[in-house]
Amino acid sequence: MLSVNTNVGAMVALQYLNKTNAQLQQTQNAINTGLKVATAKDDGSTFAIAQNMRGDVAGYSAVSSSLSRGISSVDVAMSAGQSISDLLITMKQKALAASDASLDTASRNALNEDFVSYRDQISTIVSNAVFNGFNLIDGSTGQITALASSDGAKHITVSAENMSLGGSVVTVAATGSISTQGSASTMISTIESSITNVNAALARLSSGAKKFSIQADFVQKLSDTLTAGIGNLVDADMALQVLGGAGYTREWPVEQGLRDARVLTVFEGTTGMQAQDITLRRLRAPGAAGYHAFLQAAREDATRIDHAGFNAALDTFTATAEALIAADPAVAEAGSTPFLTLAGVVATGWIAARLIAAEAGDPLSRQLAAAGRYALADIAPRATLAGAQALMAAERVAGFRVMVED
Repeated sequence: MLSVNTNVGAMVALQYLNKTNAQLQQTQNAINTGLKVATAKDDGSTFAIAQNMRGDVAGYSAVSSSLSRGISSVDVAMSAGQSISDLLITMKQKALAASDASLDTASRNALNEDFVSYRDQISTIVSNAVFNGFNLIDGSTGQITALASSDGAKHITVSAENMSLGGSVVTVAATGSISTQGSASTMISTIESSITNVNAALARLSSGAKKFSIQADFVQKLSDTLTAGIGNLVDADMALQVLGGAGYTREWPVEQGLRDARVLTVFEGTTGMQAQDITLRRLRAPGAAGYHAFLQAAREDATRIDHAGFNAALDTFTATAEALIAADPAVAEAGSTPFLTLAGVVATGWIAARLIAAEAGDPLSRQLAAAGRYALADIAPRATLAGAQALMAAERVAGFRVMVED
């Protein structure tokens, strides 16, 4: 139906335009945020799942911090316990020496002074073994508890060990001394019992620290897994091709075609840059040292095999290069791409010539020489074609200039 009041075609076109703009906006948002589901508007169910998982990850971050504090508190207690164990061993040595009946009073008093200083050092260690307000060896707390789950319902507990003087672990009294031979003899067994108790307490603390460490490793792995899962749900795949308003082209044949088309432009651009570099910067450089060094080395190897095709290719290369050196820069630039092809043909021929010249009696060198002869079989016509294209391009530019100027 044809109507002057209603333009159906325009309305359809507008619908497709709006759809394309919406897809383009969606793609742009994904590129800007890195997320394909950035808000609940994008995908409500996926966003809800991701948010719940983000809550778990945040909870596990708090769990990791709690476990780390627990590990540090136990480590401080263990370090203090090890120091106390070392002091008790030294105190045992002093008590054993003071138990000698033949020891004079002055010597026993000196040993007792050392003993008392070590005993008091135990009290100092116990009172200073504090981390984050927790002291696990002075009897001020019965245990330390750390979070074990993101909802706070589960905990890991490590019992404290009271290593204060005169306690159940360190049975040496706070006023204990070895001032007499009898007290020194009695103190030996007391210290031995304390050493055994302290080492057992250290073993229990070590088991508790391992519980914290194992749970901390598990929580970190679980948090990383959840984070990866969130990424799988909401992250945009930035490796997908973007086609203007068409958005992502996953699983569409056009993706391969677009990729191939883009590669061609990259190849063309790279070839053009290399062609301009070899022609304008190297061939036409003052003195053209690189060009002359290459030509001299190639001709020296050419004389070794005396191959007519390679000699002809070298002559074509030389004539074309000299013509481009003498030409106007714009003219030389016009012939740069075919000249790059010509240079590649001649360079390949030079390698082939060297393989032929190096032929010996072994199978490998014979095979390489055969490959070289194959490469030189049609080198003359290929060089002639590339050289002609380089000069023809230059001639076309020169003719165009004459036409414009006229």
